[in-house]
Amino acid sequence: MKASQIALGTANFGLQYGVKNQRQLPLEEVERILGACRASGVTTIDTAIGYGESQRVLGSAGCHGLDCITKLPGLPAQVEDIAAWVHSQVAQALRDLRQENLYGLLLHRPGDLLGPLGPELARALRLSQEEFNIQKLGISVYEPQELLDCWRVLQYDLAQLPCNVFDQRFTTGPAVAHLRSKNIEVHARSVFLQGLLLMPDISRPSYFNPWTHVFEAWHTLVETSKKTPLEVCLAFANQQRFIHKWVIGVDSEDQLLGILSAGDPSEFVIPDAAWAPFKDLPLALVSPAQWSLQ
Repeated sequence: MKASQIALGTANFGLQYGVKNQRQLPLEEVERILGACRASGVTTIDTAIGYGESQRVLGSAGCHGLDCITKLPGLPAQVEDIAAWVHSQVAQALRDLRQENLYGLLLHRPGDLLGPLGPELARALRLSQEEFNIQKLGISVYEPQELLDCWRVLQYDLAQLPCNVFDQRFTTGPAVAHLRSKNIEVHARSVFLQGLLLMPDISRPSYFNPWTHVFEAWHTLVETSKKTPLEVCLAFANQQRFIHKWVIGVDSEDQLLGILSAGDPSEFVIPDAAWAPFKDLPLALVSPAQWSLQ
């Protein structure tokens, strides 16, 4: 994958995150990863106020010269002044990141736009965009319909959504047509489904046993393509032309360099028919929010 297609995901900089490696990274490793980003041409950092210490870690490690995108948490239940709340959240994020401005500010819970306080929240976002010199406002969604519903309240510039071989909900239909017609910048997360698509069978948590047949089909596709699971995931990503960047989290500098040095996915194309068996899989499998791994 080209460096320009990657936005570095940072949930594991401030939290124990992911099904494969549930650990928070030490500061020294974060510094090495950010150094590799600069050296290779990865220019975008994706973080969130809800990612524990992620923003402070990024600030300490030094994210200067990189485009930072962060996400606001959900509105507090008893918020009285939404504009003041948004202002304080953004100001603190900039202090934590040690940045003067943001490339993007997203709503982590875009459903807030659809409630009675939605219009006021949209106005507050626009005010903060102007005050803090934020290039793009956006939403981080989980369902395609959210893209259409939220647009009526906030004409956003950037949308982040899940997309991978197992989760193809956003690859067709009205949501994609909307993104294209409005020239919205699209960032996709979960290309490896939190590492699940890269795991050998023996390491996969027992929660996923009901879908053994799906994983067997996945392994067959990988073997038939004569590529690695990582390369097949990247090939799928490369074929989603409406997506501008992929949010990819890594656990080490070497892992980032491995992704960047993987075979150029544009050099081999997997027929669309090969992805078809993985369409319309149950949310209990494709949505990490529904997993029960304990």
